[in-house]
Amino acid sequence: MFDHLTAFQDNPIFLLGASKLLLFTGRGHLALAEQLAEQAFLSSTAFASAFAGLGQIRMCKGDIRSALGLYDRGIELSEPDSEFRVFLMVLKCAALMADGDRPGLDRAAAQLYTLKPVTRLQIGFFLAPPGPLAPDLALILSQFDASRARRAILHLNYVFARLFVREDHRENIMRGVIDLLTTRLGADVVPHDVRRSVPRLV
Repeated sequence: MFDHLTAFQDNPIFLLGASKLLLFTGRGHLALAEQLAEQAFLSSTAFASAFAGLGQIRMCKGDIRSALGLYDRGIELSEPDSEFRVFLMVLKCAALMADGDRPGLDRAAAQLYTLKPVTRLQIGFFLAPPGPLAPDLALILSQFDASRARRAILHLNYVFARLFVREDHRENIMRGVIDLLTTRLGADVVPHDVRRSVPRLV
């Protein structure tokens, strides 16, 4: 891919795609991913995806405040009922959770659930803090066996937590899910890769 980056220089969509690919490979290319996202952002500041792409890079680097500002600007540019707005709001929730801002996360999650109520059943469990759950989320927890619990922990780690540079941010992403599932099913449901990423949680 690196050999072809020069061909993307004038196309912000391709630059954003390349930066996201570099981010998700998780192979030490975060600086280059940020450079490409910055270039795309400067080329197309009215393009809502540019705010999302650069926001993800900055979030994972640990600059949560900057990421939140970018997400909010992207939300303003997105269509009110669009799936892209939902995507940006999920990213905002992830940033607030990584930052340990529970009041901010609760407000953002409430806005997300109002925009698209089904997201509470889809991701509400992942956003929940340790401790007692609301009845609808408690019902979801009751349906987990050990196999499903391992898959859920791996999924949250792969999609979000592993991308964060700072261990405390990874911990904040994983804390609720790990606490809820290990309390119910025992510590063995936490896969080895996740234990290595957030050792203090297990």
